Amino acid sequence: MKRLLVLVVVTTLLVSCGNTKIYNEAVSKISVAQGTVPASFIKDNQVLLVKNLGGELAQIFTKYYKGKHEFVSTKELETNDKYKDVSTYAYLFDFKESKMPEYGSFKDFFMLDRKENKVYRTGFSSTNNQMVLKAHAKKLEEIRKSDN
Repeated sequence: MKRLLVLVVVTTLLVSCGNTKIYNEAVSKISVAQGTVPASFIKDNQVLLVKNLGGELAQIFTKYYKGKHEFVSTKELETNDKYKDVSTYAYLFDFKESKMPEYGSFKDFFMLDRKENKVYRTGFSSTNNQMVLKAHAKKLEEIRKSDN
């Protein structure tokens, strides 16, 4: 029983260290200075569009990003006239999903400046989508609150 407890504790510590490393690496890649976030990111009454993340990922984003945002589908972006207003809805937080049978799926998160039609990528992705998304949401919130 003691060995099982030690194994559980060691495994938990290793997973926690791995999560921290993924989070820190993702955070280090998200900044205006590095060109992975637009310099004019979210001003005044702008609303950040966020591609539908679903369930837990949507909750994570909302927990850490406190600015105005709306979850949208690709279809809504294409068909709802409201989203044609690129003054209010200038930025889209989006992702491309890839699947690797031996590792699972991962999302490559990125920003799209809809006015300039320019994509901002970090070049970082992981199968730990929760940690990478948390890093993005917290860092975008930090940038939003600053004078960037």
